[in-house]
Amino acid sequence: MENDRYSLLIIATPIGNLEDLSPRAQKALSSVDYVLAEDTRRARKLKTRFGFTAPIVSLHDHNEKSRLPKIIALMKNGKTFALISDAGTPLVSDPGFLLIRNVIQEGLSFTHVPGPSAPVTALVLSGLPPHPFLFYGFLPAGEQRRSEILKELSAIHATLVFFESPDRVLGFLREVGNQLGDRDAVICREMTKLHEEVQRGKISTLLTGLSSRKLQGEYTIVIGPPGQTSDSVIMDKDTLQARFDQLQKEGYSRKDALKKLSKESGRSRNELYDILLKQS
Repeated sequence: MENDRYSLLIIATPIGNLEDLSPRAQKALSSVDYVLAEDTRRARKLKTRFGFTAPIVSLHDHNEKSRLPKIIALMKNGKTFALISDAGTPLVSDPGFLLIRNVIQEGLSFTHVPGPSAPVTALVLSGLPPHPFLFYGFLPAGEQRRSEILKELSAIHATLVFFESPDRVLGFLREVGNQLGDRDAVICREMTKLHEEVQRGKISTLLTGLSSRKLQGEYTIVIGPPGQTSDSVIMDKDTLQARFDQLQKEGYSRKDALKKLSKESGRSRNELYDILLKQS
């Protein structure tokens, strides 16, 4: 079995669709003595679905340091562990870094069983330049610190990937727009699930479209690099309509709104006329 060679298996788990748990990951979970999980409730859902028998032990930001000595001692005595997070790849905005550092320091063996990752999935879905990209995760709660970080990120020529909670999405977009400018952006929600949703457009357009909606679920937000002048972000019909309506509310004539939207979307004015006005 795989864990004959390793004390620890770091296992990526589904970010939504449980069918994304690979056969190798299923086999690995069935081969260990213990499963370390950020949220034991979510881990039990995997246990019920896939039938592994190892006991689940909680390991999160608040207890990781205190539990490490016992975990390391058990590893030295031949016990094997799997590490999983709530969803996706462990250590990517999730607990486990201290565990890995201790495993390395003690000379114990470990490996990664790769699989789903929300930042990479969102980057692929975004249609924005995939290289280079920088994954930041959640911005800090403090307003001043957030502002400092966004100022630093504004100078980086890369696509940026963030996590955000639903109650913070609008505020996040406003802050990013103020600090980084009205860049191309993509908002991903419910990725890999039945109601997967991907919205593309300028930050200002997305703000307009989201302001009247009830926001639920976890969001992964992709922000395009600065100074992008070609291959503008692909806007779907709803996004185009929201931006067109917004421009007219701002006082643009229909002709000028089409002209401006053409520059923002990379679509010709004739194409936009067919999409937005031909049937009206």
